[in-house]
Amino acid sequence: MAETSLTDINLWHMAFLLVMGLVAGTINAMAGGGGLLTIPSFMALGLTPLQAIATNFPTAIAANSSATLRFWQHGELDMKTEFPRALIAFAFGILGGTLVQHIPNDFLKILVPVLLILICIWLVTNPQAGHASGTQRISPMMYTCFALPLLGLYDGFFGPCSGTFYALSAVSLLGTTLSRATANAKLYNTFGGLGGFVSFFGSTNIHWVYAGLVMVGCFIGSYIGASLVIKHGTKLVRIALVVVSISMSVKLLFDQPFFQKLFT
Repeated sequence: MAETSLTDINLWHMAFLLVMGLVAGTINAMAGGGGLLTIPSFMALGLTPLQAIATNFPTAIAANSSATLRFWQHGELDMKTEFPRALIAFAFGILGGTLVQHIPNDFLKILVPVLLILICIWLVTNPQAGHASGTQRISPMMYTCFALPLLGLYDGFFGPCSGTFYALSAVSLLGTTLSRATANAKLYNTFGGLGGFVSFFGSTNIHWVYAGLVMVGCFIGSYIGASLVIKHGTKLVRIALVVVSISMSVKLLFDQPFFQKLFT
């Protein structure tokens, strides 16, 4: 799909992207996983899987960098320790973004919805994952050299729920408190996504108009989500996220000729 201007977009598509950005931003602020909605939304509007992944990076970077700044201002981030780790996530994010660009598009059309569904299943079967501090199982050096590069690679390759995975790994492997792990995760997530973005920069895969519309919705949704967390908590959020994401992913799968042949 060629890049289009704002005036070329159907008004219904524009409204859809703004609303989806609003919903994704709200959910992401409350429970994480906004990419589970934005990537299938981009694909539903005609972007290829590779374009959808690339277009999602600017929106994710904007949301995560804003959260990182807030954590840093409140003294939750030890930049002397965590910034070098963030650079590792950045480097492997570039590698992940480069790798995904070498996967055939027809394969990605099946792989992306399947990955989305698998992540949703993980969220459902592990509702309390990372909610409490764990026991340190590996040294900080081992985490930095092995776990973080793998997570950065995933962040640049695909992205959705990578912030959750960063935080969960720190809690379960390093015994980090959830609040500190969440703050660190936002920093890693920003740089891992930035690495993926850099690998696509200059290509025609990023649909800037779509990304801009979703970013507007995400910005507003982030504030709404933060307010809802304070008042109502997050218990029902992941349920709604999983239902919507799986529904959209299944629809994307059944639109593929391979699956249509199986059921005809």
